[in-house]
Amino acid sequence: MARFLAISLIFSVFSQCSERGNPFAQGEDDIHDFLTLAKSLQYNEADSSILYAKSALRLSLELNNEEGIAESCLIIGEKYLQKGVFDQANKYLIQSLQVLRELEISFSLGKAYNLLGRVYQYSGQSLLAIQHYQLALQTFSQLDDPVGLAETYGNLGHWNEKELHYDSAIYYQNKARDLYIQLNDSMGLAHIYDFIGSIYEDLSYFEDAKKNFELAYEINTSLKNESEALINLNNLGDVARKTNQLAKAEDISLEVLQKAKDLDELYQLRSAYRDLAKIYRLTQQDRLSFSYLDSAYDLSGTIYSQEIANAIAERKLLYDISEKDQEIQLLKKDREVNRLYRIGLIGISLLILGLVLLLYLQLSIRFKKNKKLLEAERKLAIVNEQRLTTELNFKKLQEEKLQQELENTSKELTTNALHIIQKNEFLDSLKSELKKIKKVKDEGTQKQVQKIIKSIDYNFSSDDDWQEFESVFQKVHSAFFLKLRESVPDLTPTEIRLCAMLRLNLHSKDIATIMGISQDSLRIARYRLRKKLGIDKGANLYSYIMNVC
Repeated sequence: MARFLAISLIFSVFSQCSERGNPFAQGEDDIHDFLTLAKSLQYNEADSSILYAKSALRLSLELNNEEGIAESCLIIGEKYLQKGVFDQANKYLIQSLQVLRELEISFSLGKAYNLLGRVYQYSGQSLLAIQHYQLALQTFSQLDDPVGLAETYGNLGHWNEKELHYDSAIYYQNKARDLYIQLNDSMGLAHIYDFIGSIYEDLSYFEDAKKNFELAYEINTSLKNESEALINLNNLGDVARKTNQLAKAEDISLEVLQKAKDLDELYQLRSAYRDLAKIYRLTQQDRLSFSYLDSAYDLSGTIYSQEIANAIAERKLLYDISEKDQEIQLLKKDREVNRLYRIGLIGISLLILGLVLLLYLQLSIRFKKNKKLLEAERKLAIVNEQRLTTELNFKKLQEEKLQQELENTSKELTTNALHIIQKNEFLDSLKSELKKIKKVKDEGTQKQVQKIIKSIDYNFSSDDDWQEFESVFQKVHSAFFLKLRESVPDLTPTEIRLCAMLRLNLHSKDIATIMGISQDSLRIARYRLRKKLGIDKGANLYSYIMNVC
């Protein structure tokens, strides 16, 4: 539905512009209208918001409207951040930041610093994240703006929590809490109470954690924010379990389970399954524990498949929007070229007409011959120009198509490797849990668990994932296996797999996980591979595979 609306909006923009006479005769009012629409849709129709903001950005660039450029880039960057498309978010936020610095629009500048800090934090660039949060703090402090300060303190507290600086995390979250109380912002206050509770839980200060989770739960319940209240309730269940109040923890987790089903909150449902499995394991109810653990495993597969499907749909939608945006630009350029062509044609026609009149008075017969020759040459030049333009456009389209196919295949290869790693890590974790359950002196349980462990071991050694991985790998590195077998014909299938993992420069831990072996076994396998490849001691195995294969 969102995709259909986003594409429909493009044509509505054309329709509105066409009613004005010239489809591209737009000005400052149009920029304001596009930005107003982008802001009004940013919380419920993010894709449409991006589309309108991009329309505002195009007009702002044409009219050299710096404020329009800054504001539209800020909206686009924030929407891409919410979607998790960090490269695009970073691109537009930096563009906005550069203009805002020149214009010295302090409030928007502080907001851009905060958004960029979150982009860097979520993409693993911790140092850049704290630098931008500090710039935001400095900006809002100079403005004495409590709204901006409250958000910045919350970001700083969250950053310090992730860096395990708990004292600083509590300090900043308390400052954010005080400001949200002053602003009477219940939603912001609920988030801060949940963050503070999480910090206290990490520090094992369970009473303090419980108090803050309860405050967050009360606020979200009063606001009828059921999804957030469910998270708070789940956290309260964790605290009860960690303080050995197992009966209370069971009641809370069962309540979370039911509400999660009612609200179709899959992540909270999976969390409830896992919490109940832990509770029943502590109360030695192994059959129930195994049952809920199995439900959590099944739901994890569903969630993972859904995430992949959503990611593909999201990328497809963004691609469609970008494609339509390019079509608009091409149409605009075509219209401009046609306009210039008509002007040029009129000019040439007038010039020719003047020459005709002048030459007609002198040599009418000779003029007719020259006119025919000139007309033929002009037509030939146009034909040649059109042919050259068509060839260049075709080659460009072919190159773009090949590049897109290569990028898509590379993403598919990375996703495939990640899937194998996650599957094997989860199977290994499940195997360890089952081994613990196996220790229960119940012959029936032990046989059942042993059967499941054998099934897990079979999944570790299954070639299905490798065949799919090899198929995608060959699309990106088509000649790799052929050159490898020509260089060293006696390599085993396992050694060929190891070479492929090394070619992708995967971490040793991830290679071991994919191959279903320990890291010690991996070191032995690498040593044997080096001997077969005839690599001298001290030479780099990865460099050899990159250069030779």
